[in-house]
Amino acid sequence: MKTVKICGALLLAVLLCGCAQTKPTETTAPDERAIEDQLVTIWDARQTWRVLEETDGWCYAVTDLDGNGRLEILSSETHGTGNYTTLRAWEVSEDGASLNPIAAPTDDGEGGPVLSSGYYSDENPSKEDVEAYTDGSGITYYIQTDINKDGAAHYYETKQAVFLKDGKLDRQIVATKQTDSDENGGETVTCQNGSGESISEDDYETAVQRRFEGLSQKNVTFGWLSCVHSEELHEEALQASWENFRK
Repeated sequence: MKTVKICGALLLAVLLCGCAQTKPTETTAPDERAIEDQLVTIWDARQTWRVLEETDGWCYAVTDLDGNGRLEILSSETHGTGNYTTLRAWEVSEDGASLNPIAAPTDDGEGGPVLSSGYYSDENPSKEDVEAYTDGSGITYYIQTDINKDGAAHYYETKQAVFLKDGKLDRQIVATKQTDSDENGGETVTCQNGSGESISEDDYETAVQRRFEGLSQKNVTFGWLSCVHSEELHEEALQASWENFRK
């Protein structure tokens, strides 16, 4: 009888242990106060993240691209006849007191990730849906098509998958497309995949879907503040941008 009691106690301990091991882990989203504090930190650092030139086109957005509860401020500007876009971005530090840079143009001003409003509107913030894919490790890839031109005869498109990982905003080139026009109005289109191999124009159009096939897909809403001049920018606009961001 004593042996039976011991075995019963052991069985109960095993069951309790099993229940503890299978209990789901709860994740805590940042509360409203934490968000408010981070927005204050971003606003106080506005001289750091405001665009360098308020000409042509520019936009801002408050996001949480990696879902870690620490907000980011995106600062994007497009200049010149080539419609060249550059992105600078910062993430609120772990203690919430400062901003850490997570993206900046390269030394030659080219080759960085692009996250920018595809259009400019008098409505601020303006909502824009961005195609996104999340892999098994929780990394979310935001799809952007960057379009540049070199005069009237040459157009370049780059399909990028932009992601935030380990405090750095990076990109994967999914596919590229180059369109060259001749003096007679004819066009030559050349497409490549992310590895630089030639692909058809049809394959270019479906390159993103094929690259991320099998991953969870959804549209993420960005609340862009488009072409807002410094003297018109206010703290409530950052709050509104954040409230429009939906993953």
